[in-house]
Amino acid sequence: MWCYAKYKTFTKESEQIKLNILYEPVNVTLIQQEEPVIEGGSVSLECAANSNPQPHTYIWLRTQMGQINSTERKRLFSNITRDTSLSCIAYNDIGTRQSEWLDLDVQYAPVILPESSCFLTGKHLKCVCMAEASPSPSINWTIDGNDSLPSSFSFVATNKKNVVSGELSFAAQKPSNIFCTATNSLGSNTKWLSIERSSMYIWLSALMIPGIGLLLGIAMLICRKKSRNRPQTHFMCNTDMALREQSLPGIAEQEERYGNFQRFQDEDILSPCRPDRSCDDNRLSAVYDNEFVEDMRIKTRAQQQQNNKKAY
Repeated sequence: MWCYAKYKTFTKESEQIKLNILYEPVNVTLIQQEEPVIEGGSVSLECAANSNPQPHTYIWLRTQMGQINSTERKRLFSNITRDTSLSCIAYNDIGTRQSEWLDLDVQYAPVILPESSCFLTGKHLKCVCMAEASPSPSINWTIDGNDSLPSSFSFVATNKKNVVSGELSFAAQKPSNIFCTATNSLGSNTKWLSIERSSMYIWLSALMIPGIGLLLGIAMLICRKKSRNRPQTHFMCNTDMALREQSLPGIAEQEERYGNFQRFQDEDILSPCRPDRSCDDNRLSAVYDNEFVEDMRIKTRAQQQQNNKKAY
């Protein structure tokens, strides 16, 4: 900073001076010395801040480990895990300011997640293998000791935030020994996948047996209701006729013959004189018919009484 003075034609400049302006820390950031970081290893960080005067105290924050008070601008952190995040707070005599959280890029070997398994629906088998790793792993399958998949098998892989999911679908003729292996530059992990029946298949199987029982019960109730609504005389008539047909075959024939004679007699009443005979012949035939019918009635009644005595 400087100034000058002017008088008429004369000008004089002052010497420049530098102002010492005090302010709190600004633009506080973390600078990582090495990246990426291997899980279980260490990392060196620097807390950089623009302030006047310079910060005299630093507070380091680490997830799951609380805070660390320090006067050092640089610090070494060890035993780094995949979910480690760091931040720092810079203090001077004017004020304080905190940096943003730094999520470390931590690399680690694959770990196959517990939800990896196979689901059997009928004869269709679907296997899911989920592995977490950084860098992203590749998924390989081994079925009954064979690591080369036939063309009939379909395989799909998706990658979401350090989690790779592999899906394998095929028609299973019988339960198989299925293994999935996740591999990256830091290692590999293999898991045997258990075969579970689909929950929908189990649910349908559980409902099938009581459903069949319910249908049978409804059918029996309907049949019983219909049988109650039928006229009782119909069954008695049929039963009586059946017994008579089984025990008295002669009576059935006699009644049939009696019916025929009765029909002939009715015809004679409606037409007293037949065209092929004289009226006298017709009257004589009617007399004989009536006598025969009467004899048949007497024999039938006697036979029925005898059968009733045997029944009692």
